[in-house]
Amino acid sequence: MDRLLTKHLQRCLWTTTPPNNKSGSHRCVVAIRRNYAVTYQHKGHSKLKLNDRLTIYNVMDLKVTLEVGFLY
Repeated sequence: MDRLLTKHLQRCLWTTTPPNNKSGSHRCVVAIRRNYAVTYQHKGHSKLKLNDRLTIYNVMDLKVTLEVGFLY
């Protein structure tokens, strides 16, 4: 895969799983635009409600976080 494309895609990958999670699995979030990201409605994500606030972590650097709100 093209290195530039790979680097771009890595910036788009986020998780709702805190860095201190011991299970090794991550609940994925994908940034699709500057102010929007999407996730699936499964397991822990199925419990999200309108206006819930949560922290997402960049998969490549878990110290990079964003505070986000759930819209739908």
